[in-house]
Amino acid sequence: MYRKAFIAILLILGVSMPILSFDYGLTTDEFGHNLHGHMILDYFLGRSDDAGIRPPLNPTPPLTSGSFTPSNDPAWHTTNFFGGFFDLVAAVAQKFLPFGPYETRHLVNSLFGWLGIAMTGMLAYDLAGWRAGVLGLLFAAFCPRLFGHSMNNPKDIPFAALTACALYEIMRFLREFPRVRWYRPLLIAIPTALATDVRIGGLLLICYLWLFTGIESILKLRHRDYRVLIPLGVAFVTGVAAYFGSGIFWPSVHHAPLTAPLDSLYYATHFDFFDSFELFDGRWMHRWEIPWYYLPKLTLITTPLFVSAGLLLLPWALLPQKGKSNSTPRAAYLLLFAFVFPIAFIIYKKANVYDQGRHILFTLPPLLALCAVAFENLLRRISSRPKSVRLAAWGMLGVFLLEPATWTVRTHPLEVFYFSPLIGGVQGAFKKYELDYWENGYRPAVEWIQKNVPPGTPEKPVRVRAWYGEPLCAQYYLEKRPGYRFVLAEEDSPNWDYSIVNGTQAKHNPPLLLNWPPADTVYEVKVAGVPITAVVRNPTPTWEQSLAKHRQALASSQDPVTHLNFGLELLNHQLPAEAIQEFEASLKLKPKDAIALNDLGIAYGALGQWGKQVLYCSQALDAQPDFQLAKNNLAWAKEEIAKRTLAGASKK
Repeated sequence: MYRKAFIAILLILGVSMPILSFDYGLTTDEFGHNLHGHMILDYFLGRSDDAGIRPPLNPTPPLTSGSFTPSNDPAWHTTNFFGGFFDLVAAVAQKFLPFGPYETRHLVNSLFGWLGIAMTGMLAYDLAGWRAGVLGLLFAAFCPRLFGHSMNNPKDIPFAALTACALYEIMRFLREFPRVRWYRPLLIAIPTALATDVRIGGLLLICYLWLFTGIESILKLRHRDYRVLIPLGVAFVTGVAAYFGSGIFWPSVHHAPLTAPLDSLYYATHFDFFDSFELFDGRWMHRWEIPWYYLPKLTLITTPLFVSAGLLLLPWALLPQKGKSNSTPRAAYLLLFAFVFPIAFIIYKKANVYDQGRHILFTLPPLLALCAVAFENLLRRISSRPKSVRLAAWGMLGVFLLEPATWTVRTHPLEVFYFSPLIGGVQGAFKKYELDYWENGYRPAVEWIQKNVPPGTPEKPVRVRAWYGEPLCAQYYLEKRPGYRFVLAEEDSPNWDYSIVNGTQAKHNPPLLLNWPPADTVYEVKVAGVPITAVVRNPTPTWEQSLAKHRQALASSQDPVTHLNFGLELLNHQLPAEAIQEFEASLKLKPKDAIALNDLGIAYGALGQWGKQVLYCSQALDAQPDFQLAKNNLAWAKEEIAKRTLAGASKK
């Protein structure tokens, strides 16, 4: 029964996740990764060698956060420090699928997310059977942070999925120890190599393989079982093959396959040029201020209660189970190590972590699998207890699953903003922890504008700005419909109509969150009632609004200078016909004014009426014979008349 349920859940997710992926917006890093994917594709197609350039390890000047992007400058190809397997797959998919470039990327992303969820279930199944596997699937599918990232996270999700694949095969290798099936090394090496080609942290998988194979070998050698020499050698060769295999789709490694991955590891562990200024525990912290418990706490408060409860039950997941071999506990320890060690290593190295610790999403599949096994062991141990006890346990598990499942449905496609009820959910996290660090709220903000603000014309579109993060997160969706245009404009200028404001901008403007929402907000993108993004109408009057206001004020004005100045402003805005009205109004109040007469002549000249420019500039000189500007304008008008007379004669 549970095996069929497992397959059914996988099929449902396999169909629904690619469809749902079209609902998600761009994230900040996708633009650069999309470029990187096409750079790699062009490399393999022989069009460009950009992806093969190895950037300097210690460049002069030092790297800055702005240099971390694909570029035509070989000195700054910093993305080449990292593999681009996922980006290459997405670039190839864009050539064959009939969707937009980022819709295609999200579809491919969702398939990797599905793979990660599937392997979480398989890890739990291998340890404790099909019911544990079903729990593992449900825990992963209803882990909103993992599910949401599965749609538009081009780095951490593919890495997490491939890591889970490798862990499963390593676990099978250890379970079969000292027997070695011919295909097992291949099934370990491939996902390990590909994971390393997404994030250099995939080298950890080689370390896990060697470490736990070594432990198994030592335990076997205690009983003088020398058969362990074969799997020990196989594990070593598999790790070496995975190391060099990581460079197959990684062009910049081709020139130095032995040292290039290690250079990338050095670069990744010295990522100090980027100051990850982040909101944590209610205050903004620079990267050197982040406390040691940053990752453990975020893991606890950004995952559902079944993770918190599972951690309490975790010792049961590490105990031998009935009907299983004695290697089962050690296989569970592999998953425990895969969860704990990366976090402990980051804490020890004081590495730069940020964005809610999304870089350790790859530790969630082994953690969720262990939690599933822990609940499975609990259910087994109480199977002989009274019915009320069993119902209470199932009821507790049902509540733990229902809460995040309800959240996922209610907040789609903004599941990534989930916070545990332990801190009061997203309401408790608001203004205390980072929320929209990747601009997930930009697309719903754009869609509200397009739904509620009538489109403009090609000459005068609705102008929308967004200052924080990657402009494409808003621009890509905004300009899919005519009548709307993304603009780069200063906040205090009249050159925009609506602005999309992200709460994360408070890291550059601290009062923003204290006075949220911003003034002149007309709409807020909310998650469970918490506003994460605001749409602000421009309070600065447009030129058209200023024009109407000036005309109303000037309607009864008896000051010739006021009309004169407004006429000049109209002329500067290339509105000569309107300017003529103001100059004539000024002359009615002050006849024979040389300046007004000269400006009236210029306005007629702007309309191509050079004869009238001659007339009024001549009158200006009659009023003020030494008026040099009028002399220049008179000469210019006569020259234009002469040109046109000559041109007309030549045509005849």
